[in-house]
Amino acid sequence: MKIGIAVYNIAPRAAGGVTSYTLSLIKGFMAADSVNDYLIITNGRDREFFSALAASAKNFTVRELRSLSDGLFRRLLLASRNRLLIRPGLRNFYGAFDALIQAGTIKEIDSLGLDILYVPSTILSPLGLQTNAVVSLHDIQHVHFPEFFSPAERRRRAAAYSETVRQAARIQASSAFMRRDFINYFHCPEEKVIVIGDGVDQIFRETFSPETLAETRQKYSLPEQFVFYPAQHWPHKNHIVLLEAVRQLRDKGVVVPLVLTGSERSGSKPLHQFVATNRFEKQVQFIGNVNFSDLPKIYRSATMLAMPSLHESNSLPIMEAMVSGCPVIASDIPPNVELNGGDALVLFKRNDTADLAEKILSLWRDREARRCRGTLGQAASADFSWEKTAHRYLAVFKSIAQNHD
Repeated sequence: MKIGIAVYNIAPRAAGGVTSYTLSLIKGFMAADSVNDYLIITNGRDREFFSALAASAKNFTVRELRSLSDGLFRRLLLASRNRLLIRPGLRNFYGAFDALIQAGTIKEIDSLGLDILYVPSTILSPLGLQTNAVVSLHDIQHVHFPEFFSPAERRRRAAAYSETVRQAARIQASSAFMRRDFINYFHCPEEKVIVIGDGVDQIFRETFSPETLAETRQKYSLPEQFVFYPAQHWPHKNHIVLLEAVRQLRDKGVVVPLVLTGSERSGSKPLHQFVATNRFEKQVQFIGNVNFSDLPKIYRSATMLAMPSLHESNSLPIMEAMVSGCPVIASDIPPNVELNGGDALVLFKRNDTADLAEKILSLWRDREARRCRGTLGQAASADFSWEKTAHRYLAVFKSIAQNHD
């Protein structure tokens, strides 16, 4: 098979989210498959980055799309489309505008002779595409939490996602909950939406010497004990619930240091306001986006991971923590429940700060309970692998290609 991977809307130097998923999956394909040919489809800006990545595998090449040049006509079309999305009555024009904007790109992709195009983000709708496309639809958060999005962004997502689901050969969901959510919302055939779970990089299975862990603690000025939450500052990540739980514990005389990663996003302002109002500057530590190679060491150093998120397609931090042997406390949203194999996680009632505080305190004071949860997590995560995830994608690609011969 000749497989294309459309990365031209991915920011390869950004941290987290779709970027991490895409780069990890590409490495998974490299490890899993030396037979099929892969074409990484990119823009001129990121060609050098992806060329360096492709150089590590003989069956990977990079193709820059000429149609993606940021000309004046294309910019005007994009601006016009976005303005139209502000007006609900004109939403039906989205497809026509998007087809016009992407016409050159779609034509160029169709000329590549691909058997399958994999699209890791719904930012690209395969409008008018003749090549069979498999698209990762990560969530429809705007449906469940519209307050986190502007009206124009909600309309953009509604239009783009509907077109994507309609035209793609398959839609990938990272959890059974998301699959059912997509089928119910888009009223699409059940066989169109497939579940392929995420993987975890093998670096999280490595062991580290006490000296190496001590160096990492010193590098980031980490306390001896701390609760770790690696997440961008988006509203749905629900940092405030975690901060409120830690505040409740402090009011009872138990000071629990909190270490947060992630860059400034739309949820940052209330987060910083809470820290300032409650005089948390010495108890809550922001360490920004950390080097990927340091993440496993931070998990190994953490007393526990706390994941209070309101909405996820699947949680890579939970999976990474499980592989690392770090105890996990997480909200009881359905994808987290799915990950709770062997009772490895401590689940709390979402948005219930008292329940979260109680469960943090229980693990904080009980070293043996933490050791037990960490061991259960490692056992339950034995199958987490990007190479295995890549094999599952390949089975889907092969099925689609054979049925369209």
